[in-house]
Amino acid sequence: MKRIPTAIARLLSLPGERGRFVYYWFLVLSFLLLVPNIALILELTFNQPLLSPLDKLGFLTDIYASVIRFFFEPVTFSIFILSVVLAVNFQVIRFMRNVTKSTKGRVAGTLTMLISSHCIACGGSLLAPLISLVGGTGGSYIGAGYSRLQMLTIGLNVLAIMIALRSIYKAAPTLIRITSIPNKATA
Repeated sequence: MKRIPTAIARLLSLPGERGRFVYYWFLVLSFLLLVPNIALILELTFNQPLLSPLDKLGFLTDIYASVIRFFFEPVTFSIFILSVVLAVNFQVIRFMRNVTKSTKGRVAGTLTMLISSHCIACGGSLLAPLISLVGGTGGSYIGAGYSRLQMLTIGLNVLAIMIALRSIYKAAPTLIRITSIPNKATA
């Protein structure tokens, strides 16, 4: 199981990859936080003329601040971990695609790209945050319905994390091999 941390460390040690990771992480976290709240965001943006632009912006910042405020709440924690793992997975996919373009049809590079993109192909990692849309009605939040919804969300997030980790695990040997060859990884 050491190959995942080794591959990630080697990838992040390449020039510009740390900044790209932060960028991908912010995009993934934004997607996971904003999609379940899209109806409320649209309502506040277009149907509430009494709210000032600062009030509307304050609502958006409150969504991000809630990640810090409720970090150790199980759903929030699973969303945060999912965003980190998906950001790494997308970064590995991008890196493998760039290497595959530069190797022009090498079988190993092409196979690794296909394996690493499995997470996107199955759609499981993108399905997990959308489950919270099921709880849009107030009836889900009463009593045991809320607990079941939370358990379902956490379960789907864990499933998505496992799928993304498997994708990284499959791509890790090739990533380690490529990053250990001088001038090949940065070409």
